[in-house]
Amino acid sequence: MIVRGTPALSGFRIAKLLQRLQSVAPSVCALETQWVHFIDGGDSLDDTSRTTLLALLSYGVPTEASSAAAAPALSPTSAGGETVSLWAVPRPGTISPWASKATDIAKVCGLAAVRRIERGIEYRIHPLFICRFIHHVNNCRFGNVGGKQSCTNHFVALRNSERN
Repeated sequence: MIVRGTPALSGFRIAKLLQRLQSVAPSVCALETQWVHFIDGGDSLDDTSRTTLLALLSYGVPTEASSAAAAPALSPTSAGGETVSLWAVPRPGTISPWASKATDIAKVCGLAAVRRIERGIEYRIHPLFICRFIHHVNNCRFGNVGGKQSCTNHFVALRNSERN
């Protein structure tokens, strides 16, 4: 089960990261971030348990409040209709400290079916020219854009119609 959450970074941090991205790939014109939660065992929850789980994963600043300060107002359509989605998630085979704590909290709340909760960050990047941006990503070392924890970065170009 995958549950999307609130924006992962504040407007200030998004502006700072956008500036760093633009220094490497000038075609980037907007950036959005969002927490994404991966729940092992979440599909077997009843409606009451699912509501409890969703309440546990509702934290942080609501989307409207942070997105207004995040990046220049720009629709993906005005950026050519393409979005590059970069996912920063823990490396396969590792369990983050956040996951251990979140899973423990879920168990205490009576969600015995939940075996593990992990989270990652989705960075949605709106480049003016998608091909030129992907060339920059392939030729530059972005490193760990998600923070100091070891993680895996995955990116894929998506059309608006392909996004959830």
